[in-house]
Amino acid sequence: MGGRPVDSAYYDENYYLSDNDGYKEFGAGLDQNVHKKFFRALKIMDPQKGKSVLDIGCGRGEIAYYCAQKGCKVKAVDYSQDAIKIAYKTVQKLPSEKRKLVSIEHKDITEYESDEKYDLIFLIDVVEHLTQKQVLNLFKILKRVLADNGKIFMSTPNSRYERYWYVFKHIMQWPLKPLKSMLRLLKGKMQAKNLREFLVKSFCVLPKKSKSLEIMHVNVMSPAQLRKSLSQHDLVADFFEGLKITDREIVAIIKKGEGSR
Repeated sequence: MGGRPVDSAYYDENYYLSDNDGYKEFGAGLDQNVHKKFFRALKIMDPQKGKSVLDIGCGRGEIAYYCAQKGCKVKAVDYSQDAIKIAYKTVQKLPSEKRKLVSIEHKDITEYESDEKYDLIFLIDVVEHLTQKQVLNLFKILKRVLADNGKIFMSTPNSRYERYWYVFKHIMQWPLKPLKSMLRLLKGKMQAKNLREFLVKSFCVLPKKSKSLEIMHVNVMSPAQLRKSLSQHDLVADFFEGLKITDREIVAIIKKGEGSR
């Protein structure tokens, strides 16, 4: 949760186009293939014409694209130069009158200085990439730029699921796992260079993350940790997912506390 901020160099073009969630749908066409994480966020937030939107960690620019289609004025921000380049190309696919609604900025959101107010703020899979110090600074900024009746959509991995339920689930499946692995190996659906690799794949019960996620996910929180961090800046969360240990993600709508409106 502490430590150094993640270097933006890790978030390169290859990451966004071949690793980051939604890259397959992005490559297949934005209008025909909306990734589930964006579909969920848009359904909950319901962006309407005339609303002001801030998309933090905009990545490839999908949220900016979809909100501009609805007639929203959008500011999309990312600290990855490659993300910004891809997002610019994404926005260029919009009709000219919709393109004018979007501005894209290469910036570290934890150093955001604007006092412009936003009705809707999207924070999709961002906070796990930030140190706790950065998270607290971000929440301070969000309180400043969120309109009094505005709302923030936030999704992030649930540490309780990763630490407890994932392991428990795999332990319960353990008696059948070696048999399933052997059948997958015989059918050519699993590859193992040697017996050791086969045993590791068959008996491992700890969550396996890609090398990139091991580096990038520096702050996976629980709902209680998130609520505590938000409360330091009088922000409150209404949880859609994450309160159960079986929930992979925390999904919440965040608003200003009564004392800050």
